[in-house]
Amino acid sequence: MNKERNFWRVKMYPEGDTAWGDKYAPWILENKGFIGMCKWKGSESQNKDFVQHMKVGDVVGVMVYNRLLALVQITDVAVELPSERIETEDGFWYHRVFGEIENLNWLAYRRAVRVLDWNIGGLREPIPAGFGKTVVRCSDLDATSNKAIVDWFNQVYESYELRGLVQTLD
Repeated sequence: MNKERNFWRVKMYPEGDTAWGDKYAPWILENKGFIGMCKWKGSESQNKDFVQHMKVGDVVGVMVYNRLLALVQITDVAVELPSERIETEDGFWYHRVFGEIENLNWLAYRRAVRVLDWNIGGLREPIPAGFGKTVVRCSDLDATSNKAIVDWFNQVYESYELRGLVQTLD
């Protein structure tokens, strides 16, 4: 691999709703070509990672709970869509995007991606990620959850290399 790149994990489902993630995250990747996240009370550092620290060319393992769904590569800078702040009775708040369909209106921050590979049939083992943070930079590349993403990318890279397509990853 010629290029230095960062690796990330992103969870693509709202408020622990893994059934939603199973149903809609693949559709978003395939039909809309982006990954995204919400803006909510307490999400500031994760939003900063998603918008400022994640870069074009970085590789992301898209997850639903502890299952890898797809391996994607960032193709453009982050955008923040116009949204309204919704406050709940218990003091929690989140943002909802103006004029967006219900299944996408919670994704205030978005980044265009291209899918490098799918985990079709769930062949890749679940990784210890659980319901933790939405966005995680894989800084320790030897950690089990991070190594799974790096190893997957290395397999994809090798496949691209064998087909003479590796320049599209760099």
